[in-house]
This record gives sequence, structure tokens and C-alpha cells, in this order.
Amino acid sequence: MNYNMARLLFAKNDFKKALRLLTTIEFTDVYYHLDSKSLLLKIYYETEDYEPLFSLISTFAVYLRRSKIISEYQRSIYANQVKHVKRLAKIKSGNNYSLTKIKQAIEQYPQVADIGWLKVKIAELE
Repeated sequence: MNYNMARLLFAKNDFKKALRLLTTIEFTDVYYHLDSKSLLLKIYYETEDYEPLFSLISTFAVYLRRSKIISEYQRSIYANQVKHVKRLAKIKSGNNYSLTKIKQAIEQYPQVADIGWLKVKIAELE
């Protein structure tokens, strides 16, 4: 219930409450765990909390590489999301990375977790 409430709060742009709920949840299902990490990425990005965002990006990437129970497809779509969110956060925080390169990468390989949200964030930066 807390997981679904966190997703609802995120959709309503109530990021602080969504974050609080996510930190109270213990996941036993790997797919809920992956999706919760994805939601955390988006919350940190939206709130411009770059220090925890980049920390989560690092730990999430390591988790994706090391976990033996994640399918290759899941590993791939979440790894692509992590990579693109990292690039967007760098642009948003002042780095000169190219939005065009991100858009081309997504067009070339569209298997990205929550690609709709990612495209909205790209459009906002254009």
C-alpha cells in the first residue's frame, strides 16, 4: 500500500511525502525494488537533490550489474534509465552535455524504464 501511495503522491508532485513513504518500505520482490529505485531517481531529479541523486545512480548501477536475479531485459532498461537520468541531471546542474545526444540514444535504443517521463524531462530542458 505504501508503495502505491508513494507513486500516487509522486504523480501529484508531492515529492517529500512520496520520499518519506518509500523509505519505510522493505521490498521482497525484486521488481518492486527496481521500480522503487526508479521512483527515487525521479524524485531526486525533480527536487534537484543532486548529491543523493548521484549517490543513488552509483549504487543503483552497481546493484544492476551485480544482481543475479534480474533478467537481462530488466537490467538493460533500468541501466539505460540510470544513464539518461544522470546525463539530464548533469545538464540541469550546469554541465554542457548535449540533449541531442540523449535524444538520439533514446531513438536508437528505446528500451528505457519510464521512457515517457524521460521524454517529458528532455522536452522541459529544450
